[in-house]
This record gives sequence, C-alpha cells and structure tokens, in this order.
Amino acid sequence: MKITNIIFLSFLLSLSSLSAQAGKIYRFDDQSGTSTLSKILPPYASQQGYDILDEKSLRLIERVPSQEQSIKAQQEQDKIEQQKQLALREKEEQEKLRQISRIKDQNLIAQYPSTAILIKSRDADLHARQVHINDIKQQSEISKQKLIDFQEKIGQQEFDGEAVSDKQSKHLNMIQDAINHNQLSLQREAEALEQTKQQFESDLIRLEILLGLMAAQEQQD
Repeated sequence: MKITNIIFLSFLLSLSSLSAQAGKIYRFDDQSGTSTLSKILPPYASQQGYDILDEKSLRLIERVPSQEQSIKAQQEQDKIEQQKQLALREKEEQEKLRQISRIKDQNLIAQYPSTAILIKSRDADLHARQVHINDIKQQSEISKQKLIDFQEKIGQQEFDGEAVSDKQSKHLNMIQDAINHNQLSLQREAEALEQTKQQFESDLIRLEILLGLMAAQEQQD
C-alpha cells in the first residue's frame, strides 16, 4: 500500500513538472536578430538575454538579462553601495567632529567662565611669551658682539703673525652655533606667539557665542 502511494505521488510530481515546463515559452532574438518564440532555449540566447512567457496568454513571466546587462547592473549596484558607504562614513565623520566640537566648547567654558577671564589669561600668556622673545634677542645680541670682539682679536693676532689655535677655532664655532641656535629659537617663539594670538582670538569669539546662547537659553527657561 505504501509502495503504491509513493509511486502515485511520484507520478503526480512528474505531471506537475511537465505541466510547469509545458506552460512556459521563450522569447529571444535569433542569430539574424528576429524576435522568436520557442519552447527550447538555444545556448546563444541564454547569453544574450531572453524573456519567459506564459505559453497560452504570452504574458511576460520573467525577463532574464544578458551577461553584459547583468554585469552592468552589478556594477551599478556596487557603485550605489560604495556611495552609500561613503555617505555613511561622511556622516560618522561629521558626528565625530560635532562631538569633538562639543567637548572643546565644554572645556572652553570650564576654563574661561567669562570673557574677562579669557582676556586676562591671554594678556598674561602673550606678555610672558614676549618677555621670553626679548630675552632671546638680548642673548643673540650679546653673542653677536662676542663674535665681533673675538674675530677682531683673532684678526689682530694673525696680523701680528701669530697662528690661530684649535682652541680658539672651537671657541669661534661655539659662538657662531649659539647665534644660530638663538635665531632658530627666536623664529619658533615668534611663530608660537602669533599662533597663540590667533587661538585666543578664535576662543574669544567662540566663547562670546556660547555665553550668548547660554544666556538666551536661561531666559527661555
């Protein structure tokens, strides 16, 4: 009994498969470019793309693209995905920048509760830097004068017919190195002074905005 049921079920499945196959027909362009209907799909048609139609009503069931179209569609999909990923990364980067900006604003207000405190801190910092620059300038002028004096001494010594010793040559090089070092330090400190001025100016503008927003928020509350 069981064997008979199995055979009957297999027979029904076979009929269903044959019915499904019989209900479809292919539409494609033949090798001469003419649109053709056929129950058999040639290999070249499967590569160039074809339509699957209902055999009775010729209603379109499925459109199968060509390999070239499939590749192009996949490339377009990949491009869309790349654009989505790029937009997502940009959005994440913008959010990171906003978070950094919020933290900077919080730190700025915590460090300078008022513009008066910021201005006082700015003036003290710039004054200290300017004093340091003046000290370097003074040291540089002293070194330059030492170099002039020592060069004159050596010049007189050579004029008198005395040779310049290795110790004197090393001392001359040390003075020149000190002058060069002071010049580099002076340049770095001058750049740092200008950057500090710009940073304080930027902080002052931002602080005024933040304090104004806080005041407006308090009024609303």
